[in-house]
Amino acid sequence: MSRPSALLIPLLAASLLLAGCTGLAPTDGAPSPAEPSLTDPSPTATATPTPTDTPDSPATPTDDPTPGTPHYGPEPNHDVVVENRLDGEVTLHVRVSREATNETVYDEAVTLPPGERVVYNTAEADPDGIESFRVVAERGGDRASVTIETSECYGDAIVSATDDGGVDATYSVC
Repeated sequence: MSRPSALLIPLLAASLLLAGCTGLAPTDGAPSPAEPSLTDPSPTATATPTPTDTPDSPATPTDDPTPGTPHYGPEPNHDVVVENRLDGEVTLHVRVSREATNETVYDEAVTLPPGERVVYNTAEADPDGIESFRVVAERGGDRASVTIETSECYGDAIVSATDDGGVDATYSVC
């Protein structure tokens, strides 16, 4: 065996060992996946902003600590509407109570020709967050009531005269 080949084998073996110990390094100078970069920050979670509602947009759920359960924020602006879909004039007695304080915030007899009219808005009570308001309507010995909340999910309360001399109450909710 010649002397140059005897030195070549250990040199070749040493190069292969060194290549195996360091792994395959990227040739573009970027750190390998196993070695985090010291100059690039590690990925961090960033909060995604929640879109805000505009007055004309529908209510959207906000973040809720209970996954899968939508949570709607406060919305104090809900009308109490009296409607008359009959041919003649009707009188309805309407009472609105703020349940948090057990206070009557509206109590009147409303005489209404055919059509509808807003008689009260819950924002007038200056509710603190989401509160409940009980709307009671009476006509001819008949009584109907609904409870609405000052939440983005609730709509207006509507009380209406019925053709049998009574009264009905309803509201919308999501």
